[in-house]
Amino acid sequence: MTMTDSWVRVGDWLVAPDYIAPVGIGEAMKLAVDRGCVLPSPELVDAIWAAADLRLEPHRRTFVHWTMAEMSAPDVILDQARRITEAINGRSFRLLAGTHKDVVMKDGKVGIYGWQHSNGKAIQDFYSGHALAWKDYSQGLRLVKKACPFDSFACDTLDE
Repeated sequence: MTMTDSWVRVGDWLVAPDYIAPVGIGEAMKLAVDRGCVLPSPELVDAIWAAADLRLEPHRRTFVHWTMAEMSAPDVILDQARRITEAINGRSFRLLAGTHKDVVMKDGKVGIYGWQHSNGKAIQDFYSGHALAWKDYSQGLRLVKKACPFDSFACDTLDE
């Protein structure tokens, strides 16, 4: 998993420049809440992609049975991380997109969405049919917080 202390403003939101990944759907919900964040909406995911200064083409895979065990096997996770690192190729970025499907919230439901191609079209439409325990190589958590309207701090920092 990766974690950063840097936040990038996208509209009314502060967003992490990259992902915590791979992450399960329920795990993403807990991580976001524990860090004072929320899950992004599909619309925010699209806005983040549009604002990103480094957009990578997704690295999709093929599986025999498409099971969680197959899609989250340690060798798959390690190889996916290697592919992403190679695609970044040492380039610096302020905001990275294209590396994972986002765990999102839409209409009170948690699901996955995104993983845009270079043309901005999402591979994964919103899907909420996985169990909360579902975890695979393609899922990531982008931490997001509501930003204060007058500066770059998260609104909840006013209460601290």
